[in-house]
Formats: sequence, structure tokens, C-alpha cells
Amino acid sequence: MSGILIMLLRSYSKLHNTMANYVNMTTVEHVRLFIEDPNHVADFDHWSLMESPWKILLTAVMYLAFVLNIGPRFMERRKPFKVKYFLIFYNLVMAVFSAWWVIQFLRYRSIVDGYFHKACHFNHYYKSMDPAELSGIDVLIWLYMASKIMELTDTVIFVMRKKHSQITFLHVYHHVNMLVFTWIFVKYNRNLQIMFIALCNSTVHAVMYIYYMLSALGPSVQKYLWWKKYLTVFQMAQFICIIIFYAWVIANGCDGSRAFSIFSLVNTASFYFLFSKFYKKSYNIKEKLNCN
Repeated sequence: MSGILIMLLRSYSKLHNTMANYVNMTTVEHVRLFIEDPNHVADFDHWSLMESPWKILLTAVMYLAFVLNIGPRFMERRKPFKVKYFLIFYNLVMAVFSAWWVIQFLRYRSIVDGYFHKACHFNHYYKSMDPAELSGIDVLIWLYMASKIMELTDTVIFVMRKKHSQITFLHVYHHVNMLVFTWIFVKYNRNLQIMFIALCNSTVHAVMYIYYMLSALGPSVQKYLWWKKYLTVFQMAQFICIIIFYAWVIANGCDGSRAFSIFSLVNTASFYFLFSKFYKKSYNIKEKLNCN
């Protein structure tokens, strides 16, 4: 299995000349070296997208320009694209990736132990890990960050299907916020703190994308998806967990950046506020209509 993966990575590296302006192949090379030798450690700051913030900021600007202006104008006189099978495939891939990420996280016993036995020493404990484990964890962290780019596809699909009602402030704010600030965290505050956020987020996304995949199968399946309301509750529950976690980190003066911890708490609180507002607007109104 490892041999096949190495072969695929080497084949992919041949695209270097055509993708050099956007992708630094150091990441692909590092993953290959990690498979061959888990003790290999590379300079994370030279991985794809990690050299400077400009590529991520450009991605965010292009995303906003497309979903708020270019995309709707392009679709104005066109019929919605039929992307049923792409939707099923895309959501399945994202669900599998999220579940795989959570499983890989839990396989690193040292990370799990770190939260319980190395409490408040996240930064020091992360840097003191065995090189083999540290390499694998860096790969996981980078993949999580890269998945925030893939998730922008959600909104692009809404645009192409002319589902303008779903392109809300909450939706766009959440995607851009996660894209930009995940990059900042991974670049400047890479330790077990970001791993906790990633664990909560990936757990929710594994369930969320399964729901979206089932919903894409059509009305025959949609009528059984009574649990959409509880999916929003699940999303809000992750925000509460993250808020409690960072409140504990700040209160106990844990190592790492206090500014990052305070920002994470406030930023997550903004998500909770917006999601709770969406919940009340969406489901309280429906309940009143059902009662009437």
C-alpha cells in the first residue's frame, strides 16, 4: 500500500512545472518521505501555501468575488446546473476525509494523553514529541488546513445551482473565517490547541457531509432526514466545547499565545451567536407554523 502511494505521489510531482506558481511541491515530497521514513522532519514553513499569507488571502478574495458577484451574474440568464452525482461524490469524499481525520487523530495516543496528562503544556509537549509522531501530526494539521479550501466548493455549488437563499452572511462568513484563521493558527500557533479545534470541527463535518450526501439522493431519501434540526444543535455543541476549552486555557495561564486563545474564544462565540440566531429563525418559525 505504501509503495502504491509513493508511486502516485511521484507521478503527481511531474505536474510541478505547470503548478509551480500556486503549489510548492515540498509538501508532496515531505509526505512521500514521511511514508518512507516516519522520522523525517521537514521545514513546515516551506510547505505548500505556508510560505506567506498571500495565496490564502488571494483564495479568499477570489471566493468572495465569485460567490457575491461573478458567479450570480454568470448564472443570471442560465438554468441551474444539474450536479446531483457530483454532489453525492463530493459530499461522500468530504465525509470520508473528516471521519478519517478523526480516526487518525485518535490513533496518536500521545496527543490524547497530552490533553489529560500534560494539561496546560500544549506548546512544550508538542515540540518535545518524537520526530516520527511530530511529522505525522504536521501532515494531519496541514491536511486539515487544506480542507478549508476544499470546503469553499459548498458555496460554489450553491451558486451553480442558483440556490441563492443558502448563500447567507453566516455561510460566507464561516467559510472565509475558517479559511483565513485556520491558516494563521497553523502558521503561527501550531500546537495541540489547534488540534482540539480540528477534532471538534472534523467530527461535526463527518456527520454533516453524510447528511448532505443523503439529501443529494433526492426526495425519496430526504423525507427520512428528520434530524437536520439536530445537526445544527450538534454544530452549536462543538462551539460550546471549544469556548469552554479556551476559557480553561486562559484561566489556567497555559503555555502558548494568550492572544490566540482569547481570539479563539471570541471568534468561536461569534459562530455560536450566528448559528443560534439561525436556529431560532429557521426552526422556531417552522414549529409555530406547524402548530397553527
